[in-house]
Amino acid sequence: MIIAAVGEGWCFAIDALSCVAVIASLLAMHVEGRALPPRGGRMVDELRTGFQYVFRVVPVPFVGGGMMVTMAATNTMIQTIVTEELRGRVMAFYAMAFLGTAPVGSLVAGVVADRVGPALTVLGGGVACLIVTRWFALHLPRLRVLVRPIHVERGIIGAAEIEAGTKAP
Repeated sequence: MIIAAVGEGWCFAIDALSCVAVIASLLAMHVEGRALPPRGGRMVDELRTGFQYVFRVVPVPFVGGGMMVTMAATNTMIQTIVTEELRGRVMAFYAMAFLGTAPVGSLVAGVVADRVGPALTVLGGGVACLIVTRWFALHLPRLRVLVRPIHVERGIIGAAEIEAGTKAP
């Protein structure tokens, strides 16, 4: 609304002023220097320790990769089944729901971790993910029946392929 009223230039000027305020506050900070702890040991020992740490957290990249694939698949699915007129609104709602609930989830996880401990919190989150995954797997055939006609209508899946019996299970 502001862009329509005063134009893009004024909006960029306001944005620039907000950046100046952040830079000025960073320059006004007085941070005390810290002395680095003395390095004990040889570089080879430190590298070994670093690699041991990395190999302990090997699942982390797989979890991150799975999350990226899930986000891309969800985003693609939503954009393919929503009509052109509503796509912007639906994607805005999707982004708000996805990004807006993350801080609330972090807050809830922090409160739960404070009460029962971080290990049980992570375990509970994993169990919840498995339950939701099972629920989704049970409802996937019904979702496929609802979405397939939309994909055929938009030319994503050929109707001849479905009639020939080459449709996905």
